[in-house]
Amino acid sequence: MKKLLVIAMIAILGQSAVMAQKAKTVKEQDVPSTYVRDFQKTAPNAKEVNWTMLDSVSYEVFFLSENNNKESILFTKKSTETRYYIEDKWYPQAIKDTVSNMYPKHKISSLYVRNVKNNATYQARVARMKGWFKKKESDVHFVNFGTDCKFISAE
Repeated sequence: MKKLLVIAMIAILGQSAVMAQKAKTVKEQDVPSTYVRDFQKTAPNAKEVNWTMLDSVSYEVFFLSENNNKESILFTKKSTETRYYIEDKWYPQAIKDTVSNMYPKHKISSLYVRNVKNNATYQARVARMKGWFKKKESDVHFVNFGTDCKFISAE
């Protein structure tokens, strides 16, 4: 956990939100070989690997690290973004408090540390949850925090 707090970054939120809506599961053989090679170098012991195509040049790979931590790497032409997902029992209280004050009818659906070019932040995916049995997200927002858990921005 301390490792995650050391990492710091700022990235473009809008692009991630738009890309997430268009994601399509693909086989590794359909991913550009440079992305596959970079992934295999970065996470040689990854398990449960799943690739998604976000657009014709952007791909994201979801996997479990060798320590069974949920992670993902987003590959685009311009940059690579790594996400280290945090279990809800480890969410920092300052982030939970800020989100509940900003969006009282929403819940944090995921929290992760985003790392781009050795620059990292926390990013919370915040949404209203609908449905009794199968929860469906609506009114999704992305809220950024520094590694000190101080609010940076929201979209």
